[in-house]
Amino acid sequence: MRKAFTLIELLVVIAIIAILAAILFPVFAQAKLAAKKTADLSNIKQLGLTTVMYQGDNDDVLPLIRMNPNPDCHAPFGNCHQALGIVSALDPYIKSHDMWKSPQDTLTHCDSSSGAEPGGCTPLQTGGPISYAPTENLLNHPISTQSGADYTYKAFGVFGYDRIRSSGVPYNDNYGSLNSSELGAPASTIVYGPMFISWSYWSDIVQQRTDQREWAFNDPTFPGYIPDYPQVASCPFCWCCPGDALTMESFNGQTNWLFGDGHAKSMPRSQTMDRLWETDPTTALAQHKKNLIHWDSQYH
Repeated sequence: MRKAFTLIELLVVIAIIAILAAILFPVFAQAKLAAKKTADLSNIKQLGLTTVMYQGDNDDVLPLIRMNPNPDCHAPFGNCHQALGIVSALDPYIKSHDMWKSPQDTLTHCDSSSGAEPGGCTPLQTGGPISYAPTENLLNHPISTQSGADYTYKAFGVFGYDRIRSSGVPYNDNYGSLNSSELGAPASTIVYGPMFISWSYWSDIVQQRTDQREWAFNDPTFPGYIPDYPQVASCPFCWCCPGDALTMESFNGQTNWLFGDGHAKSMPRSQTMDRLWETDPTTALAQHKKNLIHWDSQYH
């Protein structure tokens, strides 16, 4: 007599397979996320090494976030005064330009979606996604002429900025980059963070934040709130498009950071600075509360 599965036996086998799948699929997802985290950590580590090599060729001074004029501008329409220079400065030291893109960065990147640039957006006209943002040196800058904002407690990074109007006349708020000797504690000073932005797909634009407290606090009530990936904050016309958006990298609450001595480390955003920097930054500055984005070791 021929033997066959009964219906109950078949259902039991299907149930066992379903249970095993339910157990294994999350494991596979976590393994994939861990692989992305490792690849991202490698990217940002390589970025640190290229920065150190650049300093070796430039009297130990860090590159500028924006250089003018920028002879290596990638813009195809002669609007090079808009090009930010740090990518062009570091690219000669990088094996592959793809290193600038985090494996987790899935935002749609195109600054031409509004039609602001002639010819639309094509791969040949873009430098590609730039997922890693430098800290901005504004600590010793006077009360800014930009909207009257006080940047003495907001931007305490290490990379300078140099921009020129389309008329060729420099702005009056340019400032330089620091060198290694000016970093009080390079091993604990964060100099790069992974921030994904939709407007980093034209002319090698790398986005910097003038209020770097935004990197630390995942708080919807905080001005300039940037959520953890995969949540995305809408930022209409932050650069040029109604669909502009931004988000901070997150691997189960962990973010990969690059430090001033070139090493990379994963840690939660909230551990980069004391909460007082959000609620009372003036007091946090005066009391030297923890702030790993600050170049001065008194804040570490």
